[in-house]
Amino acid sequence: MRRRSEVAVGVLALLVAAGPVAADVVTINFDDLPGMPNTPGDTIPTQSQLSDHFANLGVLFSSGESFVAVVDLGQGHATSGTNGIGGSRPPGILTYDAAYPIEITFVDPENPYNPAVTNFVSVRGDFFGSGKNVTLSAYDLNGQFITSTTVPDSGGVTLSITTPGIHFVRFVGTTDEDGVALDDLRFNDGPTTRAPALSHAALLILLLSLVSVGVIALRGVRRIGYSDS
Repeated sequence: MRRRSEVAVGVLALLVAAGPVAADVVTINFDDLPGMPNTPGDTIPTQSQLSDHFANLGVLFSSGESFVAVVDLGQGHATSGTNGIGGSRPPGILTYDAAYPIEITFVDPENPYNPAVTNFVSVRGDFFGSGKNVTLSAYDLNGQFITSTTVPDSGGVTLSITTPGIHFVRFVGTTDEDGVALDDLRFNDGPTTRAPALSHAALLILLLSLVSVGVIALRGVRRIGYSDS
């Protein structure tokens, strides 16, 4: 019994020591999608409507509609490449107005119907820079506010939040006249609602430990059988 207990304690220690695999930072710059002209008030064409295109990476987009607009900002305006994203207002009109914030929601990459969380999110504003304040706010799985950051919209400004349990973030810009397009979304894809993964080495050690437990238990059963006979 003592040996089995020692092995079980050893397995538990391995699990604790292994912990989750280090999170990878995902970066999305929106340049793989066709961008529409950067003219607030224009109808957002279907090919420039971004909603679940990156669900396989664990992220969804929405605004006043169930999508945001992919906008061709041009070289020197986007913080990388040429595209960024803007908000949408009914019935599918490009807007940068604060009344229609951009929401970025995190889901399980293997099943986008399952909500997920992350512990780090950042976005960058375009290089135009209005000087007015912009805000990025984080919310948990229950839609409860966690924290926010507000900064002046200088050219290429970065807004970032690092805190556990972020299910979605909401970006509030300024107005159509001096609106802010977003680029270079970055987030950790490691912490989700799924159980943390183990490394291959940790899994191998765990398997060997479980086999050892089974062998010891089998020997104990055999001893009991011999004693009874």
